[in-house]
Amino acid sequence: MERLNTVLRTASALADIARQTQTFRFPATTGQAFYLHADAGDVRVQRHAAPEIVITVTLQVPLGWRVAADQDEAGIYFVALRRKLAVSVANATFFVSVPSGVRALLRLDGANLTLENLHLTLELPPDGDLYPLLNP
Repeated sequence: MERLNTVLRTASALADIARQTQTFRFPATTGQAFYLHADAGDVRVQRHAAPEIVITVTLQVPLGWRVAADQDEAGIYFVALRRKLAVSVANATFFVSVPSGVRALLRLDGANLTLENLHLTLELPPDGDLYPLLNP
């Protein structure tokens, strides 16, 4: 039994090394913009009433990612790109909550997108530019 517990503890420790979850919170006001550039992974975007943007990201193989976040008067910017050597093993899940009065711009490279609690007109252009725009 002790051996089984040791194996389970080791497996849990390895899973923690291979996966990392972080939550980012940014105050946001009506008229600002939120920009997300995600390289692959699953992206879930929802609208909410709170005056903040909340991004919870779970990275598989965290060392395989470059993540940057910034904020200025115009908006909030979040970029998560896979490192070239980790493309085949690094994956991520992004859960993003954006206030209703904030414009959301998404640049998704090979990502899956789920939209929740939105009231919008959505255009998917054929050339894959920085759109779709999620209009408040």
